[in-house]
Amino acid sequence: MKWKKPSKRIWTTLFLLIALGATLSIMTTVYYHVERDRCFRRLTGYVDQVAAVVDQNLEESRNYLESVAEIMKCSDWTDDETLQHQLDVLSGMGIVSQLELLLPGDQILPPNGDRIDAGGLLSFEKEAEEGFHISFHQGLAQQSLAAVRACLPVEKDGETAAVLCGSLDLERLADVFPGLDYGTEMQFFIIEKETRQFLLDTWHEHPANMDELQDRKAEKGYSREQFTFDFSQGNSGVTVFRSEKANENFYTGYAPVHEEDWTVQDIQREKLESEQNLKNVTYILDVEQNLFFAHTQPEHFRDALQAIASFTTAEVAFFWGISLLDKAACGAAGVQNS
Repeated sequence: MKWKKPSKRIWTTLFLLIALGATLSIMTTVYYHVERDRCFRRLTGYVDQVAAVVDQNLEESRNYLESVAEIMKCSDWTDDETLQHQLDVLSGMGIVSQLELLLPGDQILPPNGDRIDAGGLLSFEKEAEEGFHISFHQGLAQQSLAAVRACLPVEKDGETAAVLCGSLDLERLADVFPGLDYGTEMQFFIIEKETRQFLLDTWHEHPANMDELQDRKAEKGYSREQFTFDFSQGNSGVTVFRSEKANENFYTGYAPVHEEDWTVQDIQREKLESEQNLKNVTYILDVEQNLFFAHTQPEHFRDALQAIASFTTAEVAFFWGISLLDKAACGAAGVQNS
């Protein structure tokens, strides 16, 4: 059998396919860097909004406690039932889930039930000296008490009669954070800088400590040292950590909370976004390849249309063929999704 030289059309087709592959590869790389920069810009603006929301809620909590303290100044401090009734009626505003009184002798008076001995966990004298403040005590959580609480001394007759404590439910903040366009792939954290403890952790079942994440390495172009420095100085910034366990990158934005010595941190996972980008590129390549072969095998028109209809979830997809010689319609091909 005599070997036939490949036709010029086949060589042209092969050249176009190679050129298309190279173009798509370059476009994918450029698109990745553009998308990463865009992601960082969005993440920076977003984490600043989250920090502002935390600041606003903490300020509202302070104003709330000050109003309650003014009301309770006229209370009968010898009657626990009267005090508990007031705590019960006035409890619950914003992220303050419950009001309690820390009394002399390190006794906690809840809105219902008996007094609780907080000796060794809370000190009445210490909490009273600090004025208004927000404290974190890991030991309280182990005793099924609120670990994060806003505290405000209540003065009566020139003396501190009690410290009004508002238990802070920081998980409520996750319901009011803006920018829900990130969906479920965004995780939120609030970290106390002094103890490096996670006060809010929407990712893990039990809040971790920063020291437990030392094995998480920064991606090329970023450094853990810069992140650590920013964290210690209360600076804003972005970084990328690589999780070997999850085998993906985590885009991280962080910003300080001005009302407290806290840092908020948002993390977006890269995996699903990369998978979607890969699907986009694969779809484009599939359609283009079918269209290149369609000039010799018309059935590829239908394959390309089917890919377009499935990817875009369209009810109908079709091509119109127009003759460039007589500028007349020469036919149409189409598919319809079931």
